[in-house]
Amino acid sequence: MIRFISHKKLVVWQEGLSWYIGKRVQELRCKMNLTQEELAGKADKERGWVSRIERGVTHLGDETILCVAHALGMPGWQLYKEGEELMEKELTSIKEKPKIKSNGR
Repeated sequence: MIRFISHKKLVVWQEGLSWYIGKRVQELRCKMNLTQEELAGKADKERGWVSRIERGVTHLGDETILCVAHALGMPGWQLYKEGEELMEKELTSIKEKPKIKSNGR
């Protein structure tokens, strides 16, 4: 679910989502017992492409999400949704952690 607040916040949200989608790609690839090179071959890409996705250091546009999702045998919307759910779950757990109070030192 995209909540448009400002352009700057939307860009930060998208970059964060790319990182979580990358983590989900890595989880799925490992679950399928595929190497980065094997997944890249299924997408007709190079291993570095998968590595950049999994590390969250590349912007994931629609075309990239569709390509990697297809290589994983799933629809693009599902990969996007699973990445978004992973991000929301982690952000919710961070919000729920108690704050540590400083004793002034």
